[in-house]
Amino acid sequence: MWIRIIYEPVKAYAIKTGRCIVCGRPAKLSKTFEQTINPFNTNKEGSVKTIDEIWVELMVERREWLDKPIIHIKCEKMGG
Repeated sequence: MWIRIIYEPVKAYAIKTGRCIVCGRPAKLSKTFEQTINPFNTNKEGSVKTIDEIWVELMVERREWLDKPIIHIKCEKMGG
């Protein structure tokens, strides 16, 4: 018998638009940042992270991604 446990996801979404720094063409990139509330996602003290703790981490990760320059995926694969 199999038991499937589905943990509650916490998601943040971001879109950035501009010009690719490699080829100069317009670009629109989007990304979803996600963590789940589960017994394995713990904070420094070893307790399960709260929704607020996860949200703060997602916002930091989102801000770092938004601050990076825009590069098309295919331009990135070509070594840009």
